[in-house]
Amino acid sequence: MCRATCVTSSFLAGGWVGCPPRPGVGKPSRTCQSHCSRQPDGRLPGKQNQFPEETMWELILQPWPWYVAGPLIGLMVPLLLLLTGETFGISGSFRHIDAICSPRSKLPYLRDDNWRAYIWQLFMVVGIIIGGYIGNHLLAKEPVPFLPEHYYSLSGAVKLLIGGMLVGFGTRYADGCTSGHTIMGLSNLRWPSLVATICFFIGGLFTTFALWPLLQPR
Repeated sequence: MCRATCVTSSFLAGGWVGCPPRPGVGKPSRTCQSHCSRQPDGRLPGKQNQFPEETMWELILQPWPWYVAGPLIGLMVPLLLLLTGETFGISGSFRHIDAICSPRSKLPYLRDDNWRAYIWQLFMVVGIIIGGYIGNHLLAKEPVPFLPEHYYSLSGAVKLLIGGMLVGFGTRYADGCTSGHTIMGLSNLRWPSLVATICFFIGGLFTTFALWPLLQPR
């Protein structure tokens, strides 16, 4: 009520001019003074504070520290087991998509795949793609380009093709990716997942500091 009165009186006066006094007191309340002293954008004069909901939204859009994002990712493992009884993984969807696209395949790898039991995983992958698009194009202040410009060429397309084949082969050969091994496998104390995670880090460091600089256009 106080805020509505402030807004109305301020609009009629052409600015934030003050609050009406409270009956029997002769001066406005502190809450009303706080509302009326705000600038039209909602900030207090001379200060850079924000409303709580604006501050929370800014925190959500910023990169989260490891001690917040890490536990949240870890909690996803027991929650998924408790709610669905399923294990977390992404790369297994490659096989399910291939089985859907090749219903008459004679390969046992595709013929024996029960993709209907993992339809939730396919929806999760689609949700990740949609969520990434929304976060980058609708919520980010500076959207990240889909690809660097030098990849929109024949040599760039060849690099992407080779990289995609290596990722697909590696995840299937290792029977899992970073989500299946590093997140789910380590949570289950699986020795192969520990070995796979160590190899992930070694490969990532080698690619970042040795291979990536060599592939950059001169």
